[in-house]
Amino acid sequence: MSIIDTHAHLYEKDVYKDIAELVNKLKNNNIINVLLPGTVLEDDVDIKNTVEKFKDFFYPMLGIHPDYITNDNDIYRNNIKEIEKKLENYKYIAIGEVGLDYYGEKNNIESQKKFINDILDIAINSKLPVSIHCREAFEDMFNILKLKVNRGLRGVIHCFTGNIDEAKKYIDLGFYLGIGGIVTFKNSKLKDVIKEIGINNIVLETDSPYLSPEPLRGTINDSSNLKYVVKKLAEILNFTEKNIEDITTKNAKLTFKVSNHD
Repeated sequence: MSIIDTHAHLYEKDVYKDIAELVNKLKNNNIINVLLPGTVLEDDVDIKNTVEKFKDFFYPMLGIHPDYITNDNDIYRNNIKEIEKKLENYKYIAIGEVGLDYYGEKNNIESQKKFINDILDIAINSKLPVSIHCREAFEDMFNILKLKVNRGLRGVIHCFTGNIDEAKKYIDLGFYLGIGGIVTFKNSKLKDVIKEIGINNIVLETDSPYLSPEPLRGTINDSSNLKYVVKKLAEILNFTEKNIEDITTKNAKLTFKVSNHD
């Protein structure tokens, strides 16, 4: 049995003090690969260092979380140039996390929309999948993705928490849905979505150190906790846990081209 965590911030040194010990723990819990998304460009150093220490286990992404998109045109242009330069000089597995976030008071929404259009074009030209962050911005995100998929865009809707209609629309575009600890929460409506769409369009993720599953809510999350997500999905769909692991791992490999493991 094997599991791929398609989205975890395990490179955060202030949270994970002993990464070697953590890697041993993850391998003992059937984790074979972990994908590391960036939230700001400064994350790139820690992500690369983590990947280089544990090659063929961690894989790097490159991205800027929508909360950190600037309205300053000069900084914006420099960020785009820096991303393009980094992509030329290092092998990334994906662009991410990138997207739209309209939660709360935001003064950068137009800049967010400009950036996601620009970065998706870069992903397409680079032939890289994307890890999409979308919070309270479904209509804009869907309409932007819809215009890009016929040019080969593919990827995952990270931390999907939407309704059945939204799930089906993303799936119709060819995107996978990233499912993690939220599906185990008692009040989560994701269970109904999963029953409707099944397992064939799902990949597993933790968003560590956030969103620990039941029964560990409120603690620091890590990829080993995907066993609780696998168990919940198996209960919802009346599958074996091995079925869940096999299918989601296959989906992750198809999307991100990771892992030589069988």
